[in-house]
Amino acid sequence: MVSKLYFGIISASLSARCDALFAASLGRITVFPGDDAYDESRNTFYSQGNHNLELNCNVQPTTIKKVSQVIKILGSSSDLTNWDIGVRSGGHSDWNNNAVYRGVSIDLSKFNQVELTTYSGIPWKQAIEWTGRSAITDVVARIRPATHWGDVITYLEPYGVSVTGGRSGHVGVGGLLVAGGASYNIQQWRLSCDNVVNYEVVLANGNVVQANRFVNGDLFKVLKGGGNNLGIVTRFDMRTFTVPPQGAYGGLAFSPFSSIDANIDSGPPGHQFLVYRYDGPKGGYGLMNMMVSTDGKNNSSNFADFGSKIPLSIVQSISDAGGSYYHSATLSIQPSEAMLQKSAEILQTLVDAAQKAGSTATFNFVHQPLPKMLASVNPGGNILGLDQTLRTNQVLFEARATTPAADGAAKNAIMDSLLLKAVEELRQFSASQPNHSTYVYMNYASPTQNVLESYGASNVAYLRRVAGKYDPTGFFQTRVPGGWKIGRF
Repeated sequence: MVSKLYFGIISASLSARCDALFAASLGRITVFPGDDAYDESRNTFYSQGNHNLELNCNVQPTTIKKVSQVIKILGSSSDLTNWDIGVRSGGHSDWNNNAVYRGVSIDLSKFNQVELTTYSGIPWKQAIEWTGRSAITDVVARIRPATHWGDVITYLEPYGVSVTGGRSGHVGVGGLLVAGGASYNIQQWRLSCDNVVNYEVVLANGNVVQANRFVNGDLFKVLKGGGNNLGIVTRFDMRTFTVPPQGAYGGLAFSPFSSIDANIDSGPPGHQFLVYRYDGPKGGYGLMNMMVSTDGKNNSSNFADFGSKIPLSIVQSISDAGGSYYHSATLSIQPSEAMLQKSAEILQTLVDAAQKAGSTATFNFVHQPLPKMLASVNPGGNILGLDQTLRTNQVLFEARATTPAADGAAKNAIMDSLLLKAVEELRQFSASQPNHSTYVYMNYASPTQNVLESYGASNVAYLRRVAGKYDPTGFFQTRVPGGWKIGRF
């Protein structure tokens, strides 16, 4: 129901876009500042920065048909005034890729269902037996974009299957899958986007299409890493694989920063995170190892630091509901002792600079495997260009800073600058070493990093052609500003 206060005071000045949604009988799913549904949507943004953005209205479609209606209405406006459209699924973004100020938000939070079917669409309701080794099944998980990965995995576990989803239960499906997606299973079943076998997409003209290997194959390819340049994906169909009934084994091991030499392993990457942490003056520096065995084995060599083997559900492994300001940037760096030592040095320099600037930020420098096999398992099947940029094993590096919700714009601007300076120093050091990779992973990137350029010139040109084909008016380039736009490149 529309807020009486809002409607009574400023109904005469409602934007033409929100007014048009009402005229098309979409008033029941259109909410305004002051409405409970508006506040609930706003409060579920992961980043405090996105939470603070104020909209004209928020439309919350419940069906594919209504998504199509909304796109047709918003796309029919030919005015040149300064207003934008945000599209959000799970709302888990450090930056305003899924949020706008002054405009309309298309909130897909009602699209939060999962179902198992055969490839022909017949519902699947029985568990698949574990045979001692993970294997691809004949069952597909049909997942709506606003579903959180924790809910996806919880739904699939009783059936003995899983998907290459996010590692934080709070992360939404949509943002991860259109950008690439790393998972606990990356070394066995590759990137998350490579496991999508079909997309249901609402295009800029409101048409609803399927994209897969057989129909709209060019759209199918560019959705694997192309971000939100092409349309709104309302369903992802993912192949599934069997998982052990006892679940994944793993956990966290913490040690003091002084033991860094013992924690650096420059051998072949296993599925083990190495995180350098700074938790503020009271918490100080520390090291965190996240170790995971997804094949049901509790004697993995990754567990050498554990006194006992602790079975963990994948859903329970990382939990972060947000509520602060977040700053992030990413690189692909060599898995060498020299690189990891340099990363540690740069973190300490960054902390010193932040403290001198009066910041109370905390920091994580995250290192995780980015295996070279990703370049060969799906050549030409996505637009990431890994066949050119991932010729050796790499470490997927993410620098993260977290600042309190009370911090203002000035402090956050300083933190952005300091973090990017630190990442650039590490990039330059990596570029001076053998086997440097230029690949930039979209899910962790800063808005200032040129993600699309890292895919290579031929993939950029291909994305531009396909975007022009499916969105000839440039609706998703001009009215939907979030993310990395081919129209700006």
